[in-house]
Amino acid sequence: MLDVRNKNDSPNIKRYNLETFLSLNGVNLSGGQKQRVSLARAVYQDADIYLLDDPLSAVDSHVGAHIFKHVIGPDGALRNKTRILATHDISVLQDVDKIYVLSEGKILESGSYLELMNQKGEFARLIEENRKKEAGDDDEDSSPETNENEDKSTKRMSAGDLRAQMQRSGSRLSRSLSRTTSRTLSAEEKEAKNARLIENERMETGRVKASIFWTYFRYATLHLTFLFLLGFTAFKCFEIGSNVWLSQWSSDEPLPDGSQNVPLRNMRMGIYGLLGLGQGLSTLIATIIMAIASTRASIRFHQSMLWSIMRSPMAFFDTTPLGRILNRFGKDIDIVDVSIPGKLQNVVMVIIAAIGSLIVISMTHPVFIVIMIPLCIVYTFVQIFYMSSSRQIRRLHSITKSPVLSFFSETVQGLSTIRAFGSQHEFIEMQDKYIDINSRVFVPAIMLSRWMGIHLQFIGNLVVFITALLSVAQRRTYSPAIVGLTLSYALSVTENLSNLVRHWTSVETQMISVERIHEYSHLTPEASWKTECTSFDLNSWPSKGAVTFRNYKMRYRAGMELVLQGINVDISAGQKVGVVGRTGAGKSSLALALFRIVEPEEGTIFIDGIDTSVIGLQDLRSKITIIPQVLFIFSNLL
Repeated sequence: MLDVRNKNDSPNIKRYNLETFLSLNGVNLSGGQKQRVSLARAVYQDADIYLLDDPLSAVDSHVGAHIFKHVIGPDGALRNKTRILATHDISVLQDVDKIYVLSEGKILESGSYLELMNQKGEFARLIEENRKKEAGDDDEDSSPETNENEDKSTKRMSAGDLRAQMQRSGSRLSRSLSRTTSRTLSAEEKEAKNARLIENERMETGRVKASIFWTYFRYATLHLTFLFLLGFTAFKCFEIGSNVWLSQWSSDEPLPDGSQNVPLRNMRMGIYGLLGLGQGLSTLIATIIMAIASTRASIRFHQSMLWSIMRSPMAFFDTTPLGRILNRFGKDIDIVDVSIPGKLQNVVMVIIAAIGSLIVISMTHPVFIVIMIPLCIVYTFVQIFYMSSSRQIRRLHSITKSPVLSFFSETVQGLSTIRAFGSQHEFIEMQDKYIDINSRVFVPAIMLSRWMGIHLQFIGNLVVFITALLSVAQRRTYSPAIVGLTLSYALSVTENLSNLVRHWTSVETQMISVERIHEYSHLTPEASWKTECTSFDLNSWPSKGAVTFRNYKMRYRAGMELVLQGINVDISAGQKVGVVGRTGAGKSSLALALFRIVEPEEGTIFIDGIDTSVIGLQDLRSKITIIPQVLFIFSNLL
């Protein structure tokens, strides 16, 4: 089948084979190539019935005749199949078994080619109009004498002779173009076989850089970050102060007559109430500041990444699956919006709580400071091991999630084709495979979490044991209230240390989302959007519309062959120019070159004598209109 499809193909197409990777929507194929790949896939299905919706519309006449002869026609690969062909190409109608002429949703005529021609109905009128139109086009380019002779011969010419003449003309033109293209091949095309169409997603290793944290705090504004930290520090100080004050209150002695000291009680109660009020106000203010700061950071990250991607060259979209972009705008932005602010708050609270617990214990038992040194060493080792492993697991989760989103997006876009080929189960299996790969990271994540929990529980139990041992040894030095307060903080050390590692690791792993957003916020952009300075009136440019190509060479990206090789063309103002070429010859590439969608490898384009490379992209593209080969219709009023 590949031999049938590519036998008379242009040299640019021969490099494709069954192992060629097609990117999303086939951006590495021209319109004709897409139709031919679709037809080849349909033939491979070996179905009994084929519905062909004008598969010859995007190919030239020679290739169309070749496809019809070897694939669709009476002697083609589908000769034993039922073929329903919807087409505008009347040259192939003589080789079909039956013709149905449709108009306004109704069947006007039906029958074989000869039957419809003999009926002298709508079909015969259509054939006659086409014959006159072809003859008229030839008359415009011929001398009067030649026109007269050709007019007589055309009147005597049957539809079959006209069809054969059209095919011979198309064949000569196609062979001429093929020979011309063959002479321009270079060694670059051989090297282009190794050009990667889809770049692998890059994954960082090691710790999240301090610059990523700095970027987040800078986007959140530094003064708000400082006030947020100050507010939660004040909250924890008020909380520790209220607990210490409550322990001292419980140690107050009654009066000699056994009654309660009312003034002292009122003073204790008032200060305790003020400490509680301080906790409430400080946490309220800190939470409001944190919400404002995190919202600012989210908005700035989103705007920065959106602007960077919108200003990226087309090569980025050709080599980047849509799922990667959706993953960053979806999951990663969601983490920056929702998860990171709460985790940062938890980290700050736990750090202050852990420091406060150790300060309370050390004030009661100063020797505890010496004992804490080896415990801190063990704790640091556990934390480093856990965090380094957790970071990579998080990165693996983000990397493996992009194929899930990309494949799902492609499946939704091609759902009608998938159903037509009956390939639902194959695509479900492929989607399940991507989901399984993404889910594998959860097993080591759970095991790592359990490992960390066991070791932190051991360290916390040691802290409680040592604190209790010191309290018993110094039971005559401190009051029961202070000893109880110390033991309560010692019991909370286990939870604080565990939460500290978990929350800090969670913050660092979620900062990977900031890292990924930051990566897409600094993509290599296109050229300048606005014209910097000009020596001509940009508002009146172009005034004529003369276009000149000078030794213009273009490749879609590094590592691929040149698609335009030394183009030299002068198009005068007001001319109507036809660009003719085989499928994949570079016709659409000329339009991309005019819009500077792809920058040149070498050479220059002049419009009204002005080098387009010095004009800003917005100014240039707003002066040119294009009707692309593939149309995009947005949801809005007509």
